[in-house]
Amino acid sequence: MIRYPYTRKTRCGTTIGFAAAGLLLAICLLCGPVQGATSDHALVWTHTTTSNMRDAAISPDSAYIAAGAYDGSVVLLTIGGDTVWSASIDGPVNGVDVAPGGAAVAVASDAGTCYLFDRDGTVLWTRTLGQAVYDVALNDAGDRIVAGANDGNVYLFAGDGQQLWKYRVGGSVYGVGISGNSETIAAGSSTFQVYGFSPEGERLWAYKIDAQVYDVAVSPDGSRIVAGGSDASVTVLDAAGIRVWASIADGQVNGVAAGTGGAIVAAGSSDNYARLYSASGEQMLRYATLGNVRGVALSPAGRYLAIASDDGTLRVLESLSIQETPVTPGATATPTAAPVGTGTISISSVPGEAAVALDGVPQGVTPLTMTGVPTGLHTVTLTLEGYQTWTAQISVQEGTTFPILAQMQAVPSATPAPAGLLPVIGGCAIALLLAARRRP
Repeated sequence: MIRYPYTRKTRCGTTIGFAAAGLLLAICLLCGPVQGATSDHALVWTHTTTSNMRDAAISPDSAYIAAGAYDGSVVLLTIGGDTVWSASIDGPVNGVDVAPGGAAVAVASDAGTCYLFDRDGTVLWTRTLGQAVYDVALNDAGDRIVAGANDGNVYLFAGDGQQLWKYRVGGSVYGVGISGNSETIAAGSSTFQVYGFSPEGERLWAYKIDAQVYDVAVSPDGSRIVAGGSDASVTVLDAAGIRVWASIADGQVNGVAAGTGGAIVAAGSSDNYARLYSASGEQMLRYATLGNVRGVALSPAGRYLAIASDDGTLRVLESLSIQETPVTPGATATPTAAPVGTGTISISSVPGEAAVALDGVPQGVTPLTMTGVPTGLHTVTLTLEGYQTWTAQISVQEGTTFPILAQMQAVPSATPAPAGLLPVIGGCAIALLLAARRRP
């Protein structure tokens, strides 16, 4: 871990130290530039390893951070960056999570093992699932652990390691999440689906995106589910599986996180950037690292942002304008009222690969199928370089597909004067110029 004594933070997120020039250079290399920021998150400390950093988690009481690396190392840190304990597991770390007070730390191993550590770094139990475990998540009490594995199953374990249930969704389960009170459980898989489950293991809903789901997160209050896709998509759903908004990053989204109520959302992608979004999907921060961003984590109110990158560094950013009010363990989520129903929009264009926005929110490029669209009126906009913007207002009906074929019109070019008129125009211009010069 690198600390910054005698420092001040600039608005761009670069920390300037009053130490030797060599330390200054190292800091500049570690602290990527903040671009297009409307938030004041700035780097406060880093923790480095000799291996790729794979995931990070912040406890719901905003007091601890857990992180794991490709070399199998796991570390528990205070929110100020002090090491509480470190350990090694049987393979690369794919996912971590931490309960309030650091009382429990769950770890997913690429070697196929799920671990639970206590506050002192002692292994409480392990469960071997046979194939790679890609992600884990803890409730606030630390007595419910959800895991997703390469065998296509979503698992729920009790605090003592007893398997409570498993549900097979097929493909590989890359991301899982659980609310603080265990009432909302979600998972995402390589089958292009995000799933919602009851605490008893009943599948409640499924939402399809247009790519493999690489990570899933549930907000502490359970009211929002965030999914990151291999197509660079960030999709936010409510507790009923209805889309709230979606956005497109510039690389496959490997890690996502959500604050309480989805008021702030984080995403990390293969373009080396971590991003922050508002509750409406507006990008508030674009923070550069020196490697593929594998994992991101948020404190409940979003005061702290942790970024795990392939450059071997865990970065922790802080916003001084956000007051952190930790979620009370076991607090009940207030479900968002679901629309009457949903439908589908299937859109193509001539020519293809036009950028599509639904109600002003980017969705992808044509041809594109948008599922889970709330019923009612929506505005669809297509843009393509060299062509006029295409816009239409449509009405989505429950359970039906609205087909659209957009004929894009090329931007008209300026019409040149006929070739035969050019000598005449030129001659007139010369005559006028000579007449003007002969005036007294």
